[in-house]
Amino acid sequence: MPLKSELIADVRRGPGHGLLRISGLTPDLDPLEPLSVRIMQNQQGGRYLTSTGAWQAEEVSQILPAPGWDGAVAVVPLGPTLFDPLAQLPNNVRLRMWVTYGAAGPEMSSLSLVQPLPPSFARGEAPEPVMPPPPPPPPVMAEELIPEPEPLLPEPNPQRIEPPLREEPPELIAPARDPLPEKPKSPLLPLLIGLLVLLILGGGAAWKFGLLDSLLGGAKPAATDAQAPASAINTREDLARYLGGNPAAAEIITTAQDLTTRGKLDLAMLAWQQASRQGSPEAGLALGKMYDPATWSAATSPLPQADAETAAFWYEPAAQAGNVEAQRRLGLVLKAMEPGGSGPQTDKAKEWLKKAADAGDAEAAAALK
Repeated sequence: MPLKSELIADVRRGPGHGLLRISGLTPDLDPLEPLSVRIMQNQQGGRYLTSTGAWQAEEVSQILPAPGWDGAVAVVPLGPTLFDPLAQLPNNVRLRMWVTYGAAGPEMSSLSLVQPLPPSFARGEAPEPVMPPPPPPPPVMAEELIPEPEPLLPEPNPQRIEPPLREEPPELIAPARDPLPEKPKSPLLPLLIGLLVLLILGGGAAWKFGLLDSLLGGAKPAATDAQAPASAINTREDLARYLGGNPAAAEIITTAQDLTTRGKLDLAMLAWQQASRQGSPEAGLALGKMYDPATWSAATSPLPQADAETAAFWYEPAAQAGNVEAQRRLGLVLKAMEPGGSGPQTDKAKEWLKKAADAGDAEAAAALK
C-alpha cells in the first residue's frame, strides 16, 4: 500500500507544533522503534530539511521518536524546529518524504501541508529577558569585625512593693421603667408586598413569552465569523477565522466554489482541503483536478505545474467513497504513471477503471480496452 503523509496543526499544544500523520505503515514489533524521514522540496533544484530547521542541497535524514497510532495511521509530534520551516512554505511548494521504519524502507510519499499551520511566532509572545546574576558581596576583612557588646541585665530589686488594695464600688441598679407601648402596624405594608409579588410574576411571564425584547427593542447579536458571507473572505486570515467557526462541509464547498469564481484559487484550495478532511468526495475530486496533468491549467489551479502523485492522493478518498468520476480519473492517473503497461500501479488502475465502468462510466470502459 503506498504511503500517504500530511502535516496538520497540533491545536492542543498551540502554534509552532504539528502532527505528522503517515498512512500505509505497518506497526513494528518493537513499540519503541524510532522513525527516520528525509524531507525534500522540489523548488530550486531540490533542498532537504536539516535537524536545525535549515534547507540544504545535500541529502539528510531526521530521526523522529517512535510514532503513536491512530488506528492504521502513524502519528509523530513535531516541535517548532521542524514545524516552523514547513509551516512558512508557500502553497505552490511540493514536498516529498522518504520514510524508514523498522525493516521497511525507505519508502517515498508526497507530504501535504494541511492549512492553517500557525508557526511558533504566531503566539505574539516576546522571550523573557535574561537578567545577569547580581555581583557577589565584597569580602569582610578580619580587622573589620567588631564584636557585639553583651546585653546588660537589669539589677535585681531587693524590695518588693505591694500595690494598694482597691475597693470595689457598690453595684448600681437601674430603676425599673415601664415598657414602651407597641406601635400599631401600618396597613400599607401588605399592599406594598402584594404589588412587589405582582411585578415579579408579570416580569417573568413577559420574559418567557418574549415580550421584553419587543418592548425594550433589544438588538440581536451580530453574526459570528463562521456566519460571514463567502464574499467577505479575501485573505488567509479571513479564511482561518471562517474555518475556526467549524462550518459544515457543504457550507465550505459553497465557499470554495465562490472563491474559485472570484479567481482566489489559493484560498479555494485551502477550503477544498478542509472539506475533504471532513469526508466530502466532491472536495477530493476538485483537489485532484488541480494537480491532475489531464486537467491542470494556470486558470484553474494555483500550482506552477501538475503533479500526478498528489492528484492520486486526493482522488483516492473520493473514489473510495463511491464517486464514479474520481474512480475513473484515479485509474487514468495511475495508468499514466506506468507507460509500460505493467506494474503495481497499472494493476491498481485497472481495478478503479473497472469499478467506474461497472457503475456505467463509458470513458472508463473505453480505457480498459
